[in-house]
Amino acid sequence: GGTAPFTIELWVKPKRASEKAVLVSKYDRGKWGQYFVQLQRIGESDEMEVFFHREVAPWGQKAGTIPLHAFTHIACSYGNGVSSIYINGTLASSQKEAGQDHNPEKPVLIEAMLKKCEPMDFYDDILDDVRIWRVSRSQWEHRDFRLPSFTGKTTGIESYWYCTAYCDIRTREKRG
Repeated sequence: GGTAPFTIELWVKPKRASEKAVLVSKYDRGKWGQYFVQLQRIGESDEMEVFFHREVAPWGQKAGTIPLHAFTHIACSYGNGVSSIYINGTLASSQKEAGQDHNPEKPVLIEAMLKKCEPMDFYDDILDDVRIWRVSRSQWEHRDFRLPSFTGKTTGIESYWYCTAYCDIRTREKRG
């Protein structure tokens, strides 16, 4: 909340284009939200783009083309009044944004978001190596996006989910 910096980064491998597929959220549509990162279909095509929304004007930004059937690294960050999207370590979009309200009541969800406390807009393809940082990581840090090793001295990491078998986080079923 507020102007606190943060970064969300993850790997995706979509198998099909979806209208909306939420990757990570701390948001409750129709109530009070904070942020979400989703993939969404570009027009009527089979291509997807990243949409990063924070609960503050200008109400989100879109960037990049995410290929189907291939792993892509996505990172979304906020810091120093700027919100940015990086794709495979390259800055794809950025814009100025103000601080936002803090909502400690909403949980962080992976592969969904809430709408009036009910989960929706599920991502049903492969998602891996989700990291949430308490810092706004720079383009230079994102250029070295290939699974860094974490040590007891890694600063700024808040949460880390790694699934070696590419499992469905909601059901814990392995995916092929």
